[in-house]
Amino acid sequence: MSRRSRSNRRSLFSLFSCITLVALTGSLFGQAPPSADTFVSSSTPKINYGPGISMLVGPGTTSYIQFNLNGVPAGAVVSKASLRLYVDAVATNGAFDVFPVTSAWKESTVTYSSRPTQSTVSASVNGAVTLTSASCNQFVLVDITPLAQGWLSGTIPNNGIALALSTANGGFSFDSKESLLTGNGPELEISFASPAGPQGPPGQTGPQGPVGPTGPQGVQGLQGAQGQTGPPGPTGATGATGLTGATGAQGFPGIDGAPGQLGPQGPTGQGFTFRSTFDTNNSYAAYDVVSYNGSSYVAQSSTAVGDPAPDTNPSWKLLAQAGGPGPAGATGAQGATGPQGLQGPPGPQGPQGTAPANVALTNAPNTFVASQAIAGSLLLTTPGSGIQFPDGSVQTTAAAGPGASVPAGFIILGTSPIPPAGFTLAGTVPSGNTWLTATSVLTPRNEAAAASLNGKLYVTGGFILKTVEVYDPAQNTWSQVASLSTERFGHSAVALNGKLYVMGGTNGSTTFTTMEIYDPVSNTWSPGPSLTAPRAYFGAAVASGKIYVFGGANGLGTFYSSVEVFDPLTNVWASAGSMHTARYYLGGTSVNGSIYAVGGYDSQNALSTVEVLTPPSTTWTTLPSMPTARRMLGVAAASGRVYAVGGLGAAGFLTTTEAFDVASGTWSSVPNMPTPRDFLTAAELNGLIYAIGGQNPVFAPYDVVEQYTPPGNLYTFVKN
Repeated sequence: MSRRSRSNRRSLFSLFSCITLVALTGSLFGQAPPSADTFVSSSTPKINYGPGISMLVGPGTTSYIQFNLNGVPAGAVVSKASLRLYVDAVATNGAFDVFPVTSAWKESTVTYSSRPTQSTVSASVNGAVTLTSASCNQFVLVDITPLAQGWLSGTIPNNGIALALSTANGGFSFDSKESLLTGNGPELEISFASPAGPQGPPGQTGPQGPVGPTGPQGVQGLQGAQGQTGPPGPTGATGATGLTGATGAQGFPGIDGAPGQLGPQGPTGQGFTFRSTFDTNNSYAAYDVVSYNGSSYVAQSSTAVGDPAPDTNPSWKLLAQAGGPGPAGATGAQGATGPQGLQGPPGPQGPQGTAPANVALTNAPNTFVASQAIAGSLLLTTPGSGIQFPDGSVQTTAAAGPGASVPAGFIILGTSPIPPAGFTLAGTVPSGNTWLTATSVLTPRNEAAAASLNGKLYVTGGFILKTVEVYDPAQNTWSQVASLSTERFGHSAVALNGKLYVMGGTNGSTTFTTMEIYDPVSNTWSPGPSLTAPRAYFGAAVASGKIYVFGGANGLGTFYSSVEVFDPLTNVWASAGSMHTARYYLGGTSVNGSIYAVGGYDSQNALSTVEVLTPPSTTWTTLPSMPTARRMLGVAAASGRVYAVGGLGAAGFLTTTEAFDVASGTWSSVPNMPTPRDFLTAAELNGLIYAIGGQNPVFAPYDVVEQYTPPGNLYTFVKN
C-alpha cells in the first residue's frame, strides 16, 4: 500500500495527547491526532485489526477513528473541522461516508462481532466522498464541522466516527496511525475563530445641529378603522321548533396520535466462523461452522481433536441439510484419442504350453558338437533358461533392448529428445504452461512467507499469525507443524542446509530484526542471529550457501536499498552493498547462483525495475524491466525463469503473470493466475510454482492455493 514520507511526522506527534496550534492571519489552525483507529470485517467476525497499518472500507468492512481533543483550548470557537485521510489503494471505485459512532469501543479489542453502534445520519457537511483509481496516493478532506463542535461543547459524546461504504460497490484503504512506512495517518484539522476584543469607551456627545427647513405637505392618510358595534337589542320570542335536518356527511378522520417510544436495542447477534470441511484432526470452538457429507453443521460447544463427526456428535447442530442429487447431465462429446501410452512392464511368466506336433521336449542336458539344423521350434520353457555362448554369456530372452517388445510402427512418449535404441524421433508435443487450483491452506493468510524444504512446501505466519503449515505433494494435504514464537507478517522465509529460516517482518507495532530456524526432524524452532537492522517487506534468496536479504522498510519512514548476508559457517550477518533503487513490497529469488530483486514500491510508485546480483560480487546490475509495474507480488523461479505473480498495480489487484528468461534476458507473458490478489507469497516445489494465500479486493485474507506448470515438451518416438 502506498506511503508518502513526511520527515517531521514522528516528532510532531510523538505525544498523542497534544494538539499543534498555528496562528494564521487572525485565526488559529490546529491538528488533533487520533487516539484510536482500526477496521472490522464481516468476513473475519472474530479478528481484531487494531495493530494494522491500514484502515479498510468495503462491503461488510467499516473503519473507526477517535480523536484526542484534550489539547483544544478552553472556550475556543471552532469555525471549521475537516477529517484528513490518506488514500493507500482503490481496489474498486465507489464512495464512502462519515457517520458518528454512538457507543464506546476500544482499538485493542473491537471486532465485527463486537462493533459499536453508529448513527445513520451522515456527519459530512458535503455528503459522501467518491474515490477512483486517480485518488490513490492523495489526501482527501471531509468537512465534519457540526460534529466536532458538538464534541467540544459536550452536546455529543466523543465516541469517534465510522467510515462506511455508501455505494453498492467499492474497496478502499487508508493509512492508519500505525503506518509503519511514512505515518500519513488520519488527522482532524481544526480552524479556530479569533474572539472579539473588549468594548471601547463611549465617545463625547457632539454639538446640536441647526434646525432644518419645513418639509412638503404629506399625502392624505388612510381612512380610519370602523367604529365599534352598538349593544345588541332584546331577544325576540322563541319560534316553533323546525323539522330535524338530514344527517350531515361523515367528517374527515382525526390526525394520528404521536408515535410511541422506540423500544430498547436488541442484543447483538452471535456471528459464525466458517471452517471449511470437517476434519477430525482439528479442534473447534462454539459457533464454528463446517461442512460434512454435503450438509452444514454449527458447533454448540467446543470440541477436541478426535471427537466424533457432526452427524453423530451432540455438540454439533444441523444448520443446512444436503440437497438430493440433481438429474444426470447429458453425456459429453467423445474426447479426442490421446497419444500412445508408454510401454508397460512385462507380464508374469505364463504356464508352460502344450508342445506342438513334431516338437521334441526334453529336460536332459544336451551338448551339440556340430551344427544342428532344427526344422521346428526350440522351446526354452524353464524360467531363467537360455542359450549359453562361447564367451560364457547367457541369452535368456529374445528381446534386443528397451522397446524390443513394441511392434514396428508403434509410438511411445519420452521427456528427453534422445531416441531409445530401436526408435526414431518423430516429433514434439508441447506441455505445461497452465494454472490449476491446488488444495487450500488450512488458515486464510496474507503477508505470509513460503519456502520448499525436503520435497515439501512450508508457509509461515501472515497478518497477525504465527502458525506454520506444510504441504505434502505425495498426500496432497496441508497440515500444521510447530508455530513461530511470535506473530509476524511482512517477513521472509528461505531453506538452507535442511532447515527453514524466517527473518524480519513486523507485528504491527514493532519491526523485527529477529530470526527463527526450523528443524523439520525435531519439529522445533530455535532463535538465530539477528539482522543488523529492523526490516519488513523485503526480498530474500539463497546463493553460494548464504542467505541474502535486500530492500524493505524499518517502520519509521526509512526505505532500504541495503543488503545483508548471513553465512551459516560463521553464524553472522554482515552488510553486502546496496541495490541501485531503495524499494519495499518487492519479491526476491535466485537462479543459477544469481539473486534477483523484482518490482516493489519506492513510496511514490509501483516499480517494474529488476536488478541482479551474482555473489561474491556486491555490485547489482539493472536488467530489462518487467512489462507490468507492481508491488506486494509473489516471485519464484523454475526451469531457468523468474516468475512475477499477481500483486497490486495500476489496474488494481492483479492476476497478471510474467516470466523472465535468464538465458535470453527477456520478459514474456504467460497465462494469468486465476485469482486476483496482492500480499500473496510464491514458492517453487518439484519444478512447479505455487501461489499461496494473499488479500482479496475487499481486503480479506485468502486460503486459495494455485499451481503453475512451466512450459515444456514431450517427445514422440516411432518403433523401427
